[in-house]
Amino acid sequence: MDDHVILNILLNYYTDMENWYNTRLLNRSFKKLVDEQKYKKNVYGRRTFIMPNFCEICEKKKPNVKMQIYRSDNIAQKRIITHCPNWFCNISTLYSMINQYKVENIYLLREPFQPKKKIIIPRSDGSETIGICKKNCLLKKNNKWFVFTSWYNEMETYAKVIPLSHYTNDFPKIIFDF
Repeated sequence: MDDHVILNILLNYYTDMENWYNTRLLNRSFKKLVDEQKYKKNVYGRRTFIMPNFCEICEKKKPNVKMQIYRSDNIAQKRIITHCPNWFCNISTLYSMINQYKVENIYLLREPFQPKKKIIIPRSDGSETIGICKKNCLLKKNNKWFVFTSWYNEMETYAKVIPLSHYTNDFPKIIFDF
């Protein structure tokens, strides 16, 4: 049987990510077919007007749509890409999210740079404030790594990026190097 037919059956009828990964491991021919697939990489997440029954990748109405949430965003500003569970849409969603992170110089980490979200934030006046950080991603600007932090003061919310070197001298363990 032709590899294309087998691959289509495996990936279109057994749609979870584990099957996509395992299909790549079957043989070189399958890996090449999966890796050379032309994924849609330019669909960016929305914050508003999210259509819960519409796949933004294949642009079709579907009853069982999944939502890929951008993990680096603040709670009130989460971006979402809705997609159907087939392998092409699933992988395209991940590539699209990674491309948008690339534009914004945000790097996802394989391991958090620290175990807890609670962090001490140095202030401009020399004092320190306890706040929270995004421990699974960093910003890279002018070849320096920065941590996204925020804190609350009564009704106000504040945000600040702080050099990673303030917390650790270890090089970050990033997932993708752009």
